[in-house]
Amino acid sequence: MNTGPLVSVIMPAYNTAGSIRFALASLFSQTYSNWECIISDDGSDDGTSEIIYSASAVDKRIRITRSDSNRGRGWARQAALDIAQGQYLAMLDADDWWYPDKLELQLDVMVNDGSIALVSSGMAIVDVHQSLIGIRKVSTDLRGVVKYGPAGLGFTSVPHAPSLINMEIARRAGYDISLRRAEDMDFMLRILMNNRYAVIPGVHYAYCEMSGIDIRDILLSHANVRRFVVKYLRAHPLISISMIIKTYLRSAYYWTGDRLGLMQNIIRSRSKAPSDKEIDQYQNAYETVSGVYSEVYVDL
Repeated sequence: MNTGPLVSVIMPAYNTAGSIRFALASLFSQTYSNWECIISDDGSDDGTSEIIYSASAVDKRIRITRSDSNRGRGWARQAALDIAQGQYLAMLDADDWWYPDKLELQLDVMVNDGSIALVSSGMAIVDVHQSLIGIRKVSTDLRGVVKYGPAGLGFTSVPHAPSLINMEIARRAGYDISLRRAEDMDFMLRILMNNRYAVIPGVHYAYCEMSGIDIRDILLSHANVRRFVVKYLRAHPLISISMIIKTYLRSAYYWTGDRLGLMQNIIRSRSKAPSDKEIDQYQNAYETVSGVYSEVYVDL
């Protein structure tokens, strides 16, 4: 499908030469093709830059913004958002990939209900070898697409990575460029507090969580959450304090798990085992993207 509103896909990338080709192949595999992809190269020095410039020469839907130094995820995402031209915003990290029908299914919801600010979905959790190890945030509601009112302040189960967002609302929220971690949670909180959103059934995003688990990054993420939650203390003191306390408890939990050598088990426990149907869907999606990767873009 190549008619309909333009979707801007932002892809932060830092030293992702080993994975970004497959992420791009999943874009080229989409059943909805009216998209642009803005790759925000955050100071890579491993060959990522050469790959994305080659890709942009092959497909003009790929645009590039680049920093000469590594400035963090908040900066990288906002740099891409600043030059996005689409009516809707989608995210695809350079070590992840999309199922082929992701954009088409989410756009169908957004286009047919202008009151919806954001549409999300479940995620497949994969390892560095693209083996499916779990499913997370998948809706079990038998009604299919489920629509919700504003979530208010608080931690939400709606994931950032697989979401499609109304561009006007995304621009108003923006990413905090000072946050190297948890910038996505801050961004989502500002959107979901005051806007209606929806979740489509099933899994449509493959998230490579097991590629770089580092206790320092986890603790930094918790610290950054405390930084942005402080902004809500005056208006929402009880909820804000509760959120801050939860981050300290989570930090203690992960720190202890790391010291005991249990980090892999802790990370895996955040996901559920996939059903036979989810395994089949994953395999079909992976084979489709792999076909595009092998036949067309292997030389990028």
